[in-house]
Amino acid sequence: MTFKSICGVLVVAAVAAAGSLILPSQATAQAQEPQSLNILVVDIERIKRESSATVAVRKQIDAQRQTYLTELGQADTKLNEDLENLRKQRDLLAPEAFEQQRQAVQKQRRDLERRRLSMARALDQAYGRALQDVSRVLDSIVTQVAQERAASLVMRRSAVLVTSAGLDVTAEVLGRLDEQLPAVTIQLPDLSAVSQTQ
Repeated sequence: MTFKSICGVLVVAAVAAAGSLILPSQATAQAQEPQSLNILVVDIERIKRESSATVAVRKQIDAQRQTYLTELGQADTKLNEDLENLRKQRDLLAPEAFEQQRQAVQKQRRDLERRRLSMARALDQAYGRALQDVSRVLDSIVTQVAQERAASLVMRRSAVLVTSAGLDVTAEVLGRLDEQLPAVTIQLPDLSAVSQTQ
């Protein structure tokens, strides 16, 4: 046998072996009943934006932020007045006394800035905790809807380019979330006592 004929026999044997491997899997696939894929789509971002609970959280955060800003603005105004009064007294004070008072005002300004950062951090953390509470309930509701509708897959709306209206359960999930969790009360630490001592 020549090299060419040996290669030909090997190719025929390989094709036959491959054919015998393919045929049983095709028979198995045809024997199995096709399984339907039930997909649901949920617009999580819209729900987090429009739900009663998240709207209530944002209102509480905004109100608390306004309170903090008013308080910090008053403290900042007082520091500016103190600094201006100190400048007016510069010629009347000994250089050491002036420098000591100037440093005291600068320390108060640094403390106020730390207080401002603490308040901002506290608001961010409270907002995050409240959204986690909303997310826990939201996840539970999405799971319930998926089970009720025998969904094999639930996708975020942001991951879907085009969908039919029948697959989108956003309105149903939003309605259930508003029923189960109409509001969340944010928990903020008392920053006035903490920040006064810094």
